[in-house]
Amino acid sequence: MNHEVESKGGIRAAVKKMFGFGSAKGMTLYVGNLRYSRDEKGIKFLLSKYGKVKTVKLVIDYRTKKSKGFAFVEMGTSKGGREAIQKLDGTEIDGRTLKVSEAISQDEKDQKVRPPKNRDAYKKRVSRKGREEKRAVKSATSPKQI
Repeated sequence: MNHEVESKGGIRAAVKKMFGFGSAKGMTLYVGNLRYSRDEKGIKFLLSKYGKVKTVKLVIDYRTKKSKGFAFVEMGTSKGGREAIQKLDGTEIDGRTLKVSEAISQDEKDQKVRPPKNRDAYKKRVSRKGREEKRAVKSATSPKQI
């Protein structure tokens, strides 16, 4: 075990530092509606006009290994992040209108509770699933006819 890590705040602090989570000064941006051929260098170049870019995490589809068209960018300062949002959100780049906003952390996203849009459809889906499970159990336990 690395004793240096433990003395400076434990494993959680080391993980936060390693992956850049919980930065006090910086701001993480969501950059969406990107052209699929746009790479991390291009995104970094685009946002570097507004401040220091710490990291760019382009989201890739694990099956096709191609870009999904959005990225998360960690800016060095909040001021640079706010300026990038103000200047780039809604601008057209590569023939597409960019969507730039402050990224929502997974914790904040999980706290939002959304009711089902159509409660009746939800009830039908749940009851249908229950009926299918009962049929499967019934057919597994019933004697087979020859």
